[in-house]
Amino acid sequence: MIDSIVALLQNHPEGLRSEQIREQLGVAAKELPRPLADAMDQNRITKTGQKRATTYFATAGQVVSPTRRGRKPGVSHKP
Repeated sequence: MIDSIVALLQNHPEGLRSEQIREQLGVAAKELPRPLADAMDQNRITKTGQKRATTYFATAGQVVSPTRRGRKPGVSHKP
């Protein structure tokens, strides 16, 4: 299911809302939240907005470790 979501979002660089993803994949509303959350945990998709305005996007490039996200290698980030 995650692969299907990522592939769909890669074909829609403008992003899609969950309703649109459900419609395109033909799945029930209750089947989508877990795969979306898992795909985000794996850094395969991102989202912007809140509630019904949430839009999902496929991430480009490599998977970033959650502990290293937004940090440059070899640079100290201590205050």
